[in-house]
Amino acid sequence: FLPVVFLFLIITFVGTAFIFRITKEKDWYLLLPEGAVAGLLSWILFLGTFSYIFKGRSGILIIFTLFLLFGIYLWRKSFKTFPKIKLKFGWKNVLIYSLYLSISGFLLFLVGTNTYGGDVIAYWGLATSFANGNYPLHSPWQPDLLPVHHQGTYLAEGAIHALSGADMQLVHTMYSYFVVVVGIFLIWGWTRKQTGYKFLSLIPALFMYFAFG
Repeated sequence: FLPVVFLFLIITFVGTAFIFRITKEKDWYLLLPEGAVAGLLSWILFLGTFSYIFKGRSGILIIFTLFLLFGIYLWRKSFKTFPKIKLKFGWKNVLIYSLYLSISGFLLFLVGTNTYGGDVIAYWGLATSFANGNYPLHSPWQPDLLPVHHQGTYLAEGAIHALSGADMQLVHTMYSYFVVVVGIFLIWGWTRKQTGYKFLSLIPALFMYFAFG
């Protein structure tokens, strides 16, 4: 569990350095979820590009090293102006922190209820196959076919599995949790930035994910 969490933190770090370098965003409530999204997309882009050269588990380790060095380079370029985390403990801020923790904990409780069905088998099979050097991705069951959807997820999950050695079900569960939590906080942050409402801006985020997700 801890290696998987650590890898997601690294992905978020790289993406946050990338987003700050571009936007100079100062508010952490928006910078962090934007960075998490940018980090995940950048990680997939690195995998999709460099896996033509570096294949298998050792290749994924090389790509991860390049990805991390890219993040460190961006962070060092912006180190002096990078916003500091300042915790404020007024009652409104404490309530906001409590909401962050409550939503995160509630979704972590729910995320393990996934059932063994649908296209989960395809996710796990293709992700593990990629970790073992199958790139460009071909279906393990029909080798003449290339996947036409979710390829980024296959690459990301396969790489995390290769780097952490964690069970694929745990990797898939934590990946799903990461995507949903970051999405909620991103919509919350965007709405809060535009409206200035700390609490009411949570409604669009919850509506989006619980009504449509």
